[in-house]
Amino acid sequence: MNKESKSQPSPTKGTEHAKRDYLPHIMNISATMMGFCFIVLTTAEDVHISDMKLVDTLASIAVILFTISTVFSFLSFREIINNRVVELIADYVFLIGIVFVAASTIYIILGIA
Repeated sequence: MNKESKSQPSPTKGTEHAKRDYLPHIMNISATMMGFCFIVLTTAEDVHISDMKLVDTLASIAVILFTISTVFSFLSFREIINNRVVELIADYVFLIGIVFVAASTIYIILGIA
């Protein structure tokens, strides 16, 4: 084993510092995505799609999911509850919210075409 490989940490092992840097990003991105969903909700009337109710529903669900992700990310960051479980909840709820935003966007694109 050479000298360089001993000095660098393993990429699979996360440090507490790296974990601390990761949590605010999920919280900030979730809050930003909530704002994006609100923009979709407020501008949906300008787009001429036959069934805007579906877009509104998808964007509303995404707002709720991003709110939940933001709250769980905050709880994990503040170490109020078991960190690992709360982090996983925040991550997966965020991912599901992204899926709802993608579905809403695809529906808007296909509805306009």
